[in-house]
Amino acid sequence: MDLATRGYTLTVCRQGSEDVARRLADELAQVSELVEGQADLAMAVSDVAVALPARRAILQDLFAERVAPATWRVVRFTVETERAPELLSALLAVVELVRLQAERPEEVEAQDDRPLGHGALRRLLRGVAAAAFEEVEDAETLREVEDELFRFARIVEAHGELRRALRDHGVPARGRVALVRSLLAERAHPATVTVVGEAVRLRLRDAVGVLDWLAERAAEARGWRIGRVTAAREVDADEQRALAAALEQLTGRPVELQVTLDPALLGGARVEIGDLLVDATTAHRLAEVGERLRVPEGAVRAAFEAAGRPGAGRPTGGPSGRALGQEGSERG
Repeated sequence: MDLATRGYTLTVCRQGSEDVARRLADELAQVSELVEGQADLAMAVSDVAVALPARRAILQDLFAERVAPATWRVVRFTVETERAPELLSALLAVVELVRLQAERPEEVEAQDDRPLGHGALRRLLRGVAAAAFEEVEDAETLREVEDELFRFARIVEAHGELRRALRDHGVPARGRVALVRSLLAERAHPATVTVVGEAVRLRLRDAVGVLDWLAERAAEARGWRIGRVTAAREVDADEQRALAAALEQLTGRPVELQVTLDPALLGGARVEIGDLLVDATTAHRLAEVGERLRVPEGAVRAAFEAAGRPGAGRPTGGPSGRALGQEGSERG
């Protein structure tokens, strides 16, 4: 089962009560049994030659109106995420996961409390974000969720004690979730509380980076991209509009800027959008100059020794070069 499918499924389970999770498990089991029990249907939904929209439409016609909305959501996401040849086994794995969450949630927490690589962690959280953001009413509310995630990231960034608490794996996962809910429950949209709560269940090494990444997923869900700007001074409205327009031309999508100030940059700004980084800060330029001025020990001596070997080219330019040239002429 893809980690995104796992994240999505668990988030849907946890959005409801234990009764909802049990019904979800029962209905998913029925869907899996029906698909696997009919050879033609099993072949149609697991055949790579059948396009994804067609496979999704087949399952939608069969199940969308016959199961609970939560069940259809999980089936739809699974067929959209899993590779076609692995769909049947993925459905079985989803059924087992939902049953385990309904009956023994502490075992699921223990499974989640394991180290994940950077890519695996984000893959899991991509499913979490997809499930949570689907429940947001409209694009404007989704923008509020995005802003809440960004602001909470800045709070965590500024408070070392909170940052340590969110990554303290000596505290049970449910304790970290309870902390987040106590901080956000009355102040943030339920989708914000959900994605942050699901994130801190995991072994986070960089809570701030994860929160910023989740804010980007909220922007992506409403068709935008986020440009994170770190500047040495205030960036006025006209400058922000011009920068956003330039980034929109570069990415082909509307760009929303999130600006933070860092006087240590001395001047200029650093812009990050997805994997693109443009660092035009004074501090970065000074660092580059410093790197260029650093000459490896012995490099100059080695260069002159190479110039003295037969067949080597003579240094040119500058008084030393001319002196060597003159000496050679006199000896010739």
